[in-house]
Amino acid sequence: ENECKQLLSAMCLREEDADDEYLANYYDTNMSMLNHGGLTLVSRHFFNWGKSTMQYIRDAFTVDDIQQAPKNCFKNGKKRVLQSIS
Repeated sequence: ENECKQLLSAMCLREEDADDEYLANYYDTNMSMLNHGGLTLVSRHFFNWGKSTMQYIRDAFTVDDIQQAPKNCFKNGKKRVLQSIS
């Protein structure tokens, strides 16, 4: 449990702790305008991994999947994502 907390802590960054380089390279202007405080950002070390992971999930699970199989869409999407890992 402690290791999970440490990993999660390493993945997170508060906006107030972000330096100018992070803000310029990783913090989308649209997100900064929507942020009214309390937003937790993905730390620099995990940013590209997180971005790639989210893109893979978006590609593996789409609106078409929901429309074609609404009862099983989440189970099917999860299966596709997890199969790609192994």
